[in-house]
Amino acid sequence: MKTWLKILIAVVLTIIIVGGGTYYYMQRKLTNDKNNLQSQIDSLNKQIKDLQTTSSTSSTSTTATTDPTAGWKTYTNSTYGFSFKYPADLAAISTNSYAEEGKLSDNLFKIYFQGGHDPNNNTPLLLATYSLFAVVYDGNSISNISDWLVSKFRNTGELSSFSPTLVANKIAGEAAYSAQVGCCAGYDYSYFFRHGGKIFRIGTNYESAGTNHGAYLDSIVATFQFTK
Repeated sequence: MKTWLKILIAVVLTIIIVGGGTYYYMQRKLTNDKNNLQSQIDSLNKQIKDLQTTSSTSSTSTTATTDPTAGWKTYTNSTYGFSFKYPADLAAISTNSYAEEGKLSDNLFKIYFQGGHDPNNNTPLLLATYSLFAVVYDGNSISNISDWLVSKFRNTGELSSFSPTLVANKIAGEAAYSAQVGCCAGYDYSYFFRHGGKIFRIGTNYESAGTNHGAYLDSIVATFQFTK
């Protein structure tokens, strides 16, 4: 066999061997890389699923633990179209339509709830205490709630320095004012807000001056809804 032919055959065989080896190596490396990548993806997916499960469980647990209205009753007024939740140990004792404090003689409806526990020390409240009340006023002729409140409460034997405060959070989608009204032995702490030509008031009263009404009443008004 001629020398050049032998060289050619050797070169061709070398190319085939080297090329085949290189192809085999690259294919094996690609397969290993794909397997490693898939393993990493599977691991990340598992971590995400675990985190979602933990977050869901934690959220459910937190909600169940911190819901202040769990087990509460619901009061619904179909005439004036509103509802709210209230502690189960309160009882509705009267629904009246008569003059309110001071000059507030234009109320359309009022309901009192009696009983409950003092939010400061969880002791039962006196039976004479109106733990919660809701009032509806005719607001068609009232253009500004704040001015109306000042005209009704200031200089009417309540507080000479009476000044309602616009609260940051709306109640049932409506702008609301907070006000502390009273003298001597105790105070009413109330929220006032307007809806559909009516002014709504929801408040609480304790017989001991200085009681912290805020958290107790806020939990209640957070459930307030208009039904029409």
